[in-house]
Amino acid sequence: MNRIFGLVTLVLLSTMAQASDMQLSLLGNGAAELSRIPAKSEASYKLRVRRIKAELAKIKNQPWVGEYRSGGGFGLNRYLLVGATTGFVYSAQDCVGLISRNYGSAEWSANKVSFMFEQPNDSNNFGLASEFTRVIWHKRHYLIPANEFIDFVNAINSGSEPCSDNCTQFLLKVGDEKRHAFGAPTLPAEFQQYLLNKPLLVDIDKIIESRVELADYDSGVKNRRTKVMLNAGSNNGIFMGMELHALNPRDISVFAKVTKVQEEQSEAEIVQISVTDPTPTIGWKFSTKMMHPD
Repeated sequence: MNRIFGLVTLVLLSTMAQASDMQLSLLGNGAAELSRIPAKSEASYKLRVRRIKAELAKIKNQPWVGEYRSGGGFGLNRYLLVGATTGFVYSAQDCVGLISRNYGSAEWSANKVSFMFEQPNDSNNFGLASEFTRVIWHKRHYLIPANEFIDFVNAINSGSEPCSDNCTQFLLKVGDEKRHAFGAPTLPAEFQQYLLNKPLLVDIDKIIESRVELADYDSGVKNRRTKVMLNAGSNNGIFMGMELHALNPRDISVFAKVTKVQEEQSEAEIVQISVTDPTPTIGWKFSTKMMHPD
């Protein structure tokens, strides 16, 4: 019995080690670099935190300074602490642990905030964007970089934003997750036009291509990519990057992402992480709303 228990333990430990190695490989060099954070950088980070918090304790009537978070404990979680004149600190972590951290100065303007980094920063590898737009939604304060506005619009159109708990994907001021958001947020004009007054419903008109291939993130996993033609275009409110969620069949949890837009029709791609799920076919129905509209 002891021998069997020992063998099971070894198998479990080996599996956990392989999973950990796979997760680290997905992070690129970020995790390795963080394991070699110089003591001087560590001390500078902590000193910046103390300075910002000391400033925040003294100032009033500046609603945009303070703490911001995104993520609800699972997946990617980001944290930003920013002062009026004392700069910022930033960190990002996932299930593996800390994957990015930085600090530096911050410059506030009429509707933006810009960051100047004192450590190497890669915004495409869990780092922080250098500029954010300040977005007010009723009593909520969001910081949105240019490359997240389409995602923000999709989240609003789908009903997943505003999120009433610590589940937002976007940097939201700590405490604002408890505030209700009424109406629509004020966005830059180029994105404001994409906010919908009611859910958009579309059908698959044509299957352009469907193939099974290895997933980008793991060479041992396959997914299915299907390019489709939708029966709606820009005249109906479709825009590049729009996400539409499957309504029928109801037991399939996938979305179509628009890749090309014409006036009366559009192309989209559907990625299924399970190749055993039914292949998309003509007649499948999609909506910008995650749940079936009333």
